[in-house]
Amino acid sequence: MWSKTFKIPDICCHNCAKVVSHTLNSLAGVQKVEVDAKTKVVTVQWSEPATWQLIGTRLVESGYPPGPDLH
Repeated sequence: MWSKTFKIPDICCHNCAKVVSHTLNSLAGVQKVEVDAKTKVVTVQWSEPATWQLIGTRLVESGYPPGPDLH
């Protein structure tokens, strides 16, 4: 299993956080998603068939491109 913590600068409210969470949870292999709307920090845990490339692409498509990694 892989894990990544990063910021999404375009998150501005609880509804944005819900969109990000729903987007990631809809991917096969994503096991856990935590989104903090106040800090704009997202942590996602996944295993195959999900990949970081697929996760990043899906976030860009949803209008919430990932920013810098925190860990």
